[in-house]
Amino acid sequence: MRKCFRSQVTQARSRPEGARLITLFAGMVADAAADVGEPASYGRAVIDLVDVRDFYIEVNLDESDIGPVVVGQPAGVDLETFPDRGSQGR
Repeated sequence: MRKCFRSQVTQARSRPEGARLITLFAGMVADAAADVGEPASYGRAVIDLVDVRDFYIEVNLDESDIGPVVVGQPAGVDLETFPDRGSQGR
């Protein structure tokens, strides 16, 4: 097993342009601590990856706007950080 791992490391070092980052979930890069082509070192975070499948948003509404709002009603969510990626929620 160890030989196989060493072989993969050696192969990756010889072809860094073909290296891929594989994550446990599909997400969105929130921050990049390295530039494309910059070598990464062991133990250094290269990106912050955010799981965007589920998140909770708390909204403050004025009393005059609360009347037509009901629990479970569909709602559109637009984030300033990602203006071109609107989401739907409940």
